Amino acid sequence: MAAIDVDREARHASVLLLFLRRMRAPLLVLIVTYAVAIVGLVAIPGMDDHGRPIRISFLHAFYVVSYTATTIGFGETPYPFTAAQRLWASCWIYLTVVGWLYAIGKLLALMQDSGFQQVVQAARFARAVRRLREPFHVVCGLGETGSLFVTAIDDRGGRAVALDADVARVQALDVAALRVDVPALAADARRPGTLVDAGLGLRRCAGVV
Repeated sequence: MAAIDVDREARHASVLLLFLRRMRAPLLVLIVTYAVAIVGLVAIPGMDDHGRPIRISFLHAFYVVSYTATTIGFGETPYPFTAAQRLWASCWIYLTVVGWLYAIGKLLALMQDSGFQQVVQAARFARAVRRLREPFHVVCGLGETGSLFVTAIDDRGGRAVALDADVARVQALDVAALRVDVPALAADARRPGTLVDAGLGLRRCAGVV
């Protein structure tokens, strides 16, 4: 059981790891852009209300860069900027906008990636299975016999978990006249990891068909 738990946790962690791996470059671009903007704003001297030169703190610089780069624009703080500060702000405003556009574009591409979607769907499926509190049967294959078996279990007030390599068969469960939702995943049931995600190692698993 311990080995099964470790294997399940590793697969669920793969969603975060895959996300960080694909988004590594955009995140680095944003971090570097913000760091350069903040350091520059701290390094360029400003002027207080009495005309005395001052340097703003890293906290104020981070605050200004954060609300300006996200197009909120509260204004110049803690004092009005000098010409040099405004020139620097004009530069990093465009840099951060480009960085955000790049990151958002990569994020949208990742959300549409079929491989990433499969990993996310597998993680959601495993969570749905773990939330089941009643005994359940794992049905491998949603052909004519498998579908009838799922319907029979549902008619008797039981719970079922379904696996099938055919995406269309899995999607058909969404419109089936069933009493409760059946967690289903389009995956190869011959893979041990798929069966583990389907709850094979759980005590509530009453059987596998």
